[in-house]
Amino acid sequence: MTPPAWWEGLAEVQAQGPAGAEHHRLVWREGEFFLADHLDPEAELALVALGGERCPCLDLLDAWVAQHEEAAIFTVGARLATEGVELNDRLATARRAEVTRWRSHLTALRSNARRRSDRVALDRLGQVAGPAERAAASRLGLLYVLSLPPILQLRLQASVAATLAARGRLDRLMVPTAVRARPALREMGWLGRPADVELCVEPAAAVIEDDRAVLPCGWLAEVWGRGLGLLDAGLAVAVTAVAENGSILEVLVAAPGKPQVPLTVERWENGWRPI
Repeated sequence: MTPPAWWEGLAEVQAQGPAGAEHHRLVWREGEFFLADHLDPEAELALVALGGERCPCLDLLDAWVAQHEEAAIFTVGARLATEGVELNDRLATARRAEVTRWRSHLTALRSNARRRSDRVALDRLGQVAGPAERAAASRLGLLYVLSLPPILQLRLQASVAATLAARGRLDRLMVPTAVRARPALREMGWLGRPADVELCVEPAAAVIEDDRAVLPCGWLAEVWGRGLGLLDAGLAVAVTAVAENGSILEVLVAAPGKPQVPLTVERWENGWRPI
């Protein structure tokens, strides 16, 4: 049986755009993130390159995409599904001003160089000032990510985790998974440290011992990302089937010193319970 996609059964999420574009709509659906009021972001970016105004939504989209490579969200984002991360408004304002200065100054310089058909100057601007501008934009984009509603930040973490797992980057998933699994493991009486959490490719290889845990590399996306964790029978380690629009799940559960057991759970208020 083919396992479900990490996002299968998760409801669509909508939110308002970042500061300066609050009337724009952000949409997450079936593992994808959309700017509902920007039908062709690439075309808009082409106009921006010619001196047009850049909407903050485009910086947010760039940051969302970049996180699948950088994965900084695992360091600065929430580590508990119930944890909120608040944006520092003063820092965000300073970052926006920094990016605006870079872009205004470079747009003027590039326009002058184009009028003179000065290819050397254009290339020089790209080599010298381009990296600094992109670094400033990246910092601002990460702040925009942290201004998203908590549910969207969790979806981003799950998406990044799923991408890393698909690429076989278990090295980059090891610490984020250990940190997020540790509270539930501790509640079970587990005695290990984050370094004692390992990752495996096949869910069947998952096991929990008194001071060692082996979790599937997809755990962070498909289990933690759904708000699953500790159940009466142990820790949910994998989701094997999704039904009733995600309100009923077939899961594998592991506990210290015990073999895996299959379990059917249903969403109940703010958590999950066995059926």
